[in-house]
Amino acid sequence: MAHKWLLLLGASMAFTAPPRRRSVAPHLRATTTTTTEMFDSAEAILQREATLKIGNVRFTRVLDADDDVEREPLLYVPGIEFRGISVAAQLPNLINNAYDPWYCWVDGDDRSSFDEVVDSVATFVQDKGGILAGESMGGLIATAAALKLSDAKKLDKLRGVALINPATSYDRTPWPLGGRLVSSAEGVAYAGATGAAVGLLASDGSMVSKSLQEFSSLDFSGLERAVNGAQALADLVPPETLKHRVENWLDGGCAKTNERLWRLRRKGRSSKFLVICGEDDRFLPSKDEAERLKKELDAEAITLRGGGHAVLVDPLRLDFGQCLRSSKALYGDEIRARKLKKAQRAVDDFVRPNATQIKETRDSVVDPLRRLVSPKFFSTEDGVVVEGLSGVPSPQQGRPVLLVGNHQLFGADLSILVDEFLRDRDLLIRGLAHPVATNAPSLIDGPQQGPRPSPNWWDDGRQRRGFNGNGDESFFQKFGAVEVCVEINQCVGCTRQFFTKSFPGDDADILARSSGEETASPRHRAGVASMTWRSTRRFSTNAS
Repeated sequence: MAHKWLLLLGASMAFTAPPRRRSVAPHLRATTTTTTEMFDSAEAILQREATLKIGNVRFTRVLDADDDVEREPLLYVPGIEFRGISVAAQLPNLINNAYDPWYCWVDGDDRSSFDEVVDSVATFVQDKGGILAGESMGGLIATAAALKLSDAKKLDKLRGVALINPATSYDRTPWPLGGRLVSSAEGVAYAGATGAAVGLLASDGSMVSKSLQEFSSLDFSGLERAVNGAQALADLVPPETLKHRVENWLDGGCAKTNERLWRLRRKGRSSKFLVICGEDDRFLPSKDEAERLKKELDAEAITLRGGGHAVLVDPLRLDFGQCLRSSKALYGDEIRARKLKKAQRAVDDFVRPNATQIKETRDSVVDPLRRLVSPKFFSTEDGVVVEGLSGVPSPQQGRPVLLVGNHQLFGADLSILVDEFLRDRDLLIRGLAHPVATNAPSLIDGPQQGPRPSPNWWDDGRQRRGFNGNGDESFFQKFGAVEVCVEINQCVGCTRQFFTKSFPGDDADILARSSGEETASPRHRAGVASMTWRSTRRFSTNAS
């Protein structure tokens, strides 16, 4: 009976609240999953048979053989337990995002070397291609497999590598000693130690909060699952196996892999990397490691606010499939193509604001600014400056018009400019807007809801209520602004419209053309300004 109480004590430690820190903000919404509950969703995975075997490593396909949907292969390489428990809850998300998920595993008594496991993974990826995803220790193995394929010049089928809190940072932690201490325990003490380590260090603040809420309501089902989960983990990874993986896979693997990372930057032998890290990972220094790999591998690095080590276990909090599909490193070309189509639709499908919307905007936004600054408008007719906008040409079929000029702080004067053309000429000018204007609140759009939100595939607990905090589109979008990008030049529909684009610069430079002076080339302007110069040439050609 005493061993049951010992195991219960070790498991309950997994749900003892850590010292309260400001980084675990109280507004973070409690997760729907704890680290013990991941065993519930992983039960089916543990019962699945291998689809194929390479060396001693088994590979299991999640989908049935008769699935006829066109999908991209994805191999998940697990962490220290090496059975795929963490990814179990993410399988529906991966399938819904058109992936063909596989996971690899070995028996609990397997003693394969690190190199043997890496060889098997590399062989699988060389044949199937697609995405190679590795979590924790699996991230180390995935990186080593990419290195092996790079050395062999066989990266052609691999789209890229996704690393989730990778253990490439293992050699800079106390775990080389801690892992040996845990593996030296036996029986119930070992199960309690592994359960406590997973619960305390793999869980983030929201997971601990959920467990404490269960206890406070006298719901001890979570504690019972903790006991069962700790014992199940001990059965999956016996002490001797843990010791082997710590010494051979983690110690040896880090030493071999980290010193050769530079090889993944060689011309013609590089791969694309996405690194995802939990901001509050207590198992590994993942946030720092993401920054290191960003430099070492030219990787895309994303830090999940409020996330811990086991970020995959809650499919409602993180959509792993959407996370991968939205990665610029992995799908940059596809994302750019979608943005181009979006820009085209923004031109072709735009509906002009009705009289009610225009009046509401004037009352709430434009008229207060007009009273504040009392604007005056001038244009030129045959070289003569006249009051009003009569000198500005109207767009015609095959003759678009592009207005280029300065804006004031954050473009707050854009609303007055748009409104004046509506009043004076009944023309709606549409802005080529910086992405900040279309993807974030503007100063004229009302109260903000705190910092810029996390990616839409990660729920950090903060509200998502539209760009302006009121669940509505911004002023820029409502009045036809199109998000500017380098591909806008290819958007044929843009050449049929009336656009204005304003960017920072000297008034003298903007007015030089009307006074006959030589204008400075805007080639020195970066980003949007340079794009606008190129677009002006395109539009001018079409207008001639």
